[in-house]
Amino acid sequence: MIRDEIYPCFKEKPKIRKNMPFNFTLVDSENYSFLDISGKPSTFIEPAFKFITFHDVRAIDVSGTEFGNKEVEMLCTYLDQTPSLYSITLDHNPFTDQALLHLCETLKTNEIMCHLSFKACEELTDHGLRELLEVISFYNMVLF
Repeated sequence: MIRDEIYPCFKEKPKIRKNMPFNFTLVDSENYSFLDISGKPSTFIEPAFKFITFHDVRAIDVSGTEFGNKEVEMLCTYLDQTPSLYSITLDHNPFTDQALLHLCETLKTNEIMCHLSFKACEELTDHGLRELLEVISFYNMVLF
């Protein structure tokens, strides 16, 4: 679905420039990378998904970007189709239990994702967190 909806807008190998709108860092010699758009306007979210779709991005930080239910749905679609992300930081975003439940369903079958952070996501309740606890306890035991 994401590949059908998003057309490539980046070159195969990105040129790292000082004036890039977000922080893209190569993490190790195998060219695994970390994409940081924390604190950027929500208009950066879709381009970030385009970027991670066509590059080997393993970790992404979207803290404080107004990452809502629609964006969590995009994230789930991405994880279902190209599950290369192993760390996602969603801190300080307004998504709800509905989005967390969708993410929980995705994480039941994703064997790569091992880190998920959602500190200060004030819309989440015990209901969504209990479902996540069940996923961590019975399906995706590497997730922390």
